[in-house]
Amino acid sequence: MAVDWNADGMLVWREEAVKEQQDLFDMLGTPMWREFEPPHYGNLKREIGFALFGVPEEEPCANLNDSTGYTDKKLKEINKIFDIIQKCMKHHKNPKTICVSFFFMLGKTRDDCITVPVIRIPQFDIIFKQNINLFIDSCGRVYKTWQDYLENNTVPECVL
Repeated sequence: MAVDWNADGMLVWREEAVKEQQDLFDMLGTPMWREFEPPHYGNLKREIGFALFGVPEEEPCANLNDSTGYTDKKLKEINKIFDIIQKCMKHHKNPKTICVSFFFMLGKTRDDCITVPVIRIPQFDIIFKQNINLFIDSCGRVYKTWQDYLENNTVPECVL
């Protein structure tokens, strides 16, 4: 898709996208990897929920929807992604410790602006082979490399 970066709509979108990226960065922090032990899997599920759906509809409540604040329907999607993440940890010395990194790409289609969450997981223990990562999209598809994601993702045609 040929893009005219100087078109009025693109200039406005680009300015707003830079601001939104900064807001996400400020809100989510900067750690390269976030580690979750089994007692804190609920925190990971809340973060997956935020990546997929934004802020939950309700305040998290103990013993209700895994303390996430998301509806049963959304929790089903959150658990699907959580289960995929757990399966991706199989090559780690301690597969129960889950290491993830969340990032959000902003895209512009012809008429809409979209936010595309991506979850990054080290394929092996993060001490070794640090640049070999898996990427998971919001539908639960796993990509073996960033290039694999760029070439095979199912994001609508857009400028990222």
